[in-house]
Amino acid sequence: MKIIKFDTIDSTNLYLKNKIKNNDINLPVCIQSDIQTKGKGRHNRKWISDKGGLYFSIGKKIKKSEEVLLSPLKTAVILHKFLKEKFNINNLLVKWPNDIYYKNSKLAGILPNGIIGEKNNYVVIGIGINVNNETKINNTCNLKNILNQNINIDRLLINFMKFYEKEKSIESDKTIDYINQNLYGKDKLKKLKIKGKSIKGVIKKVNYDYSLNIKIKNKEKNIKIGEIL
Repeated sequence: MKIIKFDTIDSTNLYLKNKIKNNDINLPVCIQSDIQTKGKGRHNRKWISDKGGLYFSIGKKIKKSEEVLLSPLKTAVILHKFLKEKFNINNLLVKWPNDIYYKNSKLAGILPNGIIGEKNNYVVIGIGINVNNETKINNTCNLKNILNQNINIDRLLINFMKFYEKEKSIESDKTIDYINQNLYGKDKLKKLKIKGKSIKGVIKKVNYDYSLNIKIKNKEKNIKIGEIL
């Protein structure tokens, strides 16, 4: 897959979405930038994108619209497997629906955007990994401190994209099974914000419809991806 790199950009996701809507780019493609001035996370939250992190977006055609929902889970699995195999990191977990955690700190985030075209449908998958950058938010971490060494960011992306191409066809059921084996907060009481309300529940598993199963006061509840903040 071709990689197009920028020194600075507003957002790799936004750039790629606009290019796809204007039919002005060949897919699949990966857009990377050293710095993002308007990086975004879920629900339009700001993603701090200072130099030293790895920020990139993958754009590709999709056959079914449900692939937009599956894409952050599948990408999280591929990224988790890559980091485990590449760096032999223990205590690395997948936080449903779109984050990679090291112990109790966020290492990486994933943001999908679906695009409905006249003839084709597309997904843009934004990925941000804290690598050598200083993390300025509580409960975040970077690869540099985990591994006690600086990481070559360009080489890291090239190696990940090779791994992504090899693993991208992982089946949805196997994706969910893998997440449940490495699920952040599993069988623990966690505070969740659902539809604007904070609740406490025990995280049990991710279902095959991609929802999260939690137990609240001995009653099970399934939460869809769009319901959690």
